[in-house]
Amino acid sequence: VVQLCVVLHFNQRAAYETDVHMTNAMNATQFLSELQVHGQLLRRYEKEYFVYVNDPAGRAKYEKEWTTVYAKMLADLKDAERDKDNMFLPSQESEIRTWRSHAEFYKRKMEDIFHAVPNGKLGAPGQLSPVEVNQMIREGKDRFAITLAGISKVLKEEKAETEAASAAIREAFRVTKTSLLATSIVGILLALYFVLSVPRKVTSPIRQLTQDAERMTKGDLEFSIKDTGSPDFAILVNAIERMRLGQSMLLQRLKRAS
Repeated sequence: VVQLCVVLHFNQRAAYETDVHMTNAMNATQFLSELQVHGQLLRRYEKEYFVYVNDPAGRAKYEKEWTTVYAKMLADLKDAERDKDNMFLPSQESEIRTWRSHAEFYKRKMEDIFHAVPNGKLGAPGQLSPVEVNQMIREGKDRFAITLAGISKVLKEEKAETEAASAAIREAFRVTKTSLLATSIVGILLALYFVLSVPRKVTSPIRQLTQDAERMTKGDLEFSIKDTGSPDFAILVNAIERMRLGQSMLLQRLKRAS
């Protein structure tokens, strides 16, 4: 029973830790990995846009790609702030809230370029320098780099949390094995104790009372039934002692009558 209780307790504990820590950590890791991919795609499409800044078809293609990926990333950033699934640690909440503001600043800077380039506000169409146009997004890139660095940082923390959860689970199972071993040893010792001691406590008083009863059957009544030392046989000892006294008194009366 003890072993069963120990097994159930630690198995439930291990199952709970597995479910909570692993699920949260794995969800957070997957979520942040997708965010990281979106961020890398935005930077890639930004660079491609500047490469094709003098090519209307190329600009349109990468502007569309950039806008589509940004919409997905913005939706994910909003989900990260709400954190309905409790994927993130309380200490990470304030940092996560800054990610969206940096990303939105980056978006505004990119949209300024998207609108300015086709209208010739940055120079004559077809004669724009990708390097010069790229310089215009520097402030936005720097702010967005904070978001990307924050995502990488939290992603590392979540991976560390996963490793810590795994270590805690391994420790829980180790304690389970140790407890099972300890309870098994105790159970074996108790079994040996009962096997070796209980029969002596039962058979020794019975043997003594049997010998006393045989003496009485042979007419030897000049002794007292001694206490066996076992409370379980106290009533029987008293009953045999009364019977001995009764027989002894009866023999004395018969002797006097004769």
